[in-house]
Amino acid sequence: MGKEELHTAEHIFARALQNLGVDLHVIKVDTENGAVGNAIFNEKIGPELLWKAEREVNAVVSKGWEVSEESFSSLDEAKAKYPKLRMREERLEGKETFRLVMIGDYDYSMCKNRHVGNTSQIRLFTLKNVSYPESHTKIEFLAAEDAVEYLLGIGDGAIGAGIAHNFEPVNLPKMYEKGLQGYAESEAELSTFVEAMLKDGKRVFKVEGIEISKFYKVLRKYIDKNDESYVVFLNERQLLCLWGSKCKTDMAGLGKALLDSSQLTGAVKEGSINGRIKDSEKAYGIIDRFLKG
Repeated sequence: MGKEELHTAEHIFARALQNLGVDLHVIKVDTENGAVGNAIFNEKIGPELLWKAEREVNAVVSKGWEVSEESFSSLDEAKAKYPKLRMREERLEGKETFRLVMIGDYDYSMCKNRHVGNTSQIRLFTLKNVSYPESHTKIEFLAAEDAVEYLLGIGDGAIGAGIAHNFEPVNLPKMYEKGLQGYAESEAELSTFVEAMLKDGKRVFKVEGIEISKFYKVLRKYIDKNDESYVVFLNERQLLCLWGSKCKTDMAGLGKALLDSSQLTGAVKEGSINGRIKDSEKAYGIIDRFLKG
């Protein structure tokens, strides 16, 4: 994954922490070496604030704000125009020109590194690890496809563990579940996340507390473009499944299996299954076994 996505996401994360009231003092940031970004802050920042900041980052990402640059001949000139400017003045000593990176009207920061042109290119941001060495806060974070792959790996790992130990993996792990529920405040935010999941191979989703109808547009759009594929979404009480005309998986057979088990009350039509489910855990188990069988 490009360094531009990772570094731009770090800018948004730092601003999100400041918006949450953290008097932020950055000790070190590394987004240039490898897929995982690292940042160390002088303050000890509690997990709750970090998760809130993570959520704010993804809200900004979904807005599709332009990322632009502006050059100044002095810091005073930049400060006068952008009073909320973030910078580390000790790193700017001796410079004759100063490059400002603007993320919409959300963040203004002096920086020499490369950035994306629009926040939507980041796709997804997630924290991977948090630790507190010497009362500082150290975080590891991921962006774009690396973030998606990480969350998918958590979900797939839980399913594999469930099969290996003979229990039904009916609940997605907390990080993966948070990935869906944390960005469900608007259809636009939700669609951005679901599109990323679909692009990276996820086909079956179990969610809680989100109306299935919110998924319909993005699922239909995906199937219209990928008519050999299928998608399955279910929450605590409803199931929606769509598939294309060239899909080789017997999705109508899945609908029949759900009806025969009395777990589904609804309609199985050409290209879709839609209805209420009796027990989401049992329905998910039937779906999982059918698609893997």
